[in-house]
Amino acid sequence: MNSEGNNSYSVARKNLQGLVVGVIISALAAGSMANCQRTDAGRYSAEGPVVLDNRTQLMWSRCSLGQTYTDNQCTGTASAHSLAQARQLASSADIGGYSDWRVPTIDELETLVDSECSYPVVSLDVFPNTPVSFYASTTPFRFGTYRFMYLYSGTGEVRHDDQNNYSRVRLVRRAGSN
Repeated sequence: MNSEGNNSYSVARKNLQGLVVGVIISALAAGSMANCQRTDAGRYSAEGPVVLDNRTQLMWSRCSLGQTYTDNQCTGTASAHSLAQARQLASSADIGGYSDWRVPTIDELETLVDSECSYPVVSLDVFPNTPVSFYASTTPFRFGTYRFMYLYSGTGEVRHDDQNNYSRVRLVRRAGSN
């Protein structure tokens, strides 16, 4: 291809990138990509810092590790931890009077994804002040000894990364197990 063809391609690519960015900004301004503020009727039962998912019978911490639940809000900054640190913090956590918290599997994390929500993909009514970030799971990546699965709360995308990767953590427990 001649240099003129390469230049035309570069210009077209830049124009397309600009168009995509413009569409995303317009959608955000219009609210079509904003997070939802709703809950499925009867899906969740919240009580203070914990919420029960009535569909899965999993109980979740409403706040990410590092945040504190106060006046129906998660305050403070969600902290990032390696998987080993997250497991240690989970084993010593006492939230809502329960002490059997753990780091969830990727399948459990994915149950929180609400297709009506974006950035983050969880309802902020149920999980207030959830940061858009990667969330840790205990599910190992099938092709890597030291790699685990992570959920990106902005889109619900699942990726794998090293277990020493620092990520956010939302704790879970099985309802009725304590």
